[in-house]
Amino acid sequence: MIDTLLRAFRGTARSPVRTVLVVLLLAAGLSFALTSLALAFAADDELNKIKQTTGVEAGVSVNPDQFQSAIQAEFDRSQRENVPFDSNRIGQVVQLYLADPAATQTGDPATALLDVRASGASQPAANPLLGIVGPIMGGMMIFFAFYTGAATAQSILEEEEEQTLPRLFTTPTPQAVILTGKFLAVFLTVLVQVVVLLVAARLIFRIEWGELPSVALVATGTVLIASSFGVFFMSLLKSTKQGGAIFGGVLTVTGMIGMISIFAQGAPAAQQLGSTVSLLMPQGWAVRGLVQAMNGLPVADVLLNTLVMLAWSAAFFTAGVLRFNRRYA
Repeated sequence: MIDTLLRAFRGTARSPVRTVLVVLLLAAGLSFALTSLALAFAADDELNKIKQTTGVEAGVSVNPDQFQSAIQAEFDRSQRENVPFDSNRIGQVVQLYLADPAATQTGDPATALLDVRASGASQPAANPLLGIVGPIMGGMMIFFAFYTGAATAQSILEEEEEQTLPRLFTTPTPQAVILTGKFLAVFLTVLVQVVVLLVAARLIFRIEWGELPSVALVATGTVLIASSFGVFFMSLLKSTKQGGAIFGGVLTVTGMIGMISIFAQGAPAAQQLGSTVSLLMPQGWAVRGLVQAMNGLPVADVLLNTLVMLAWSAAFFTAGVLRFNRRYA
């Protein structure tokens, strides 16, 4: 079985098309990670400046209408005093508010720009940007986990085309053991990816995924459903040449539908509709479970969602194994 696992992992580097695909996926993921990192650090730096200058820990949220009013007020001032528009004055509203909370009663629309919530010693301030970056990063992690599951499972087809798999079947090792090793390689690859991304996001971006039991349930369900999904869809293909339709079509479409609820953040009606539609796809259940864990829902709720993912996984895996067994019988 160890030899089978090694063959499965080495198979990822044999196909030029597959290598290009992996490079593109890594490039997209790296670009997203770097952008998110820059935004997170920028927001954290601003909040640290507020704490250093005022001694107050605060979470800041911006009201778009009030922000527009503040910009208009600064524009009117520049026209009235015949001076250039100073965008820095908008940022100075933060300091003005914290230095003198009563300033919001002066009638100046700019002073109503920010809602600043002082935090007690037992309730540290939350970076508002992480509330946006967290779900997006989690959704992208799930999105690419399904790609990894399918890409790793594709090594079965590659070895079949290279005639290494039929030669393995001529050895005394039972066919069921060989295929189990292939499937285990898919599972382990996706598992490593999910665990590394969860830990890295927590340490680098300081994203709160939720309580450990809930996160562990969601991660387990995500790994199983992504791996079994890849095995099932690879069992439908006759050759690796058909893989483009899976990666570019099926996985992309199902992944985007599964992430609708994340894309619709900030629009309650659209988000509610998206949360329902996304459950038509396996990715939607993984996203739902992760959001539940991040929102601090009880473990029982997360467990119910995980059980649904396990049901999806069992269906995909059983169908995939039966098809592969029938093909190589």
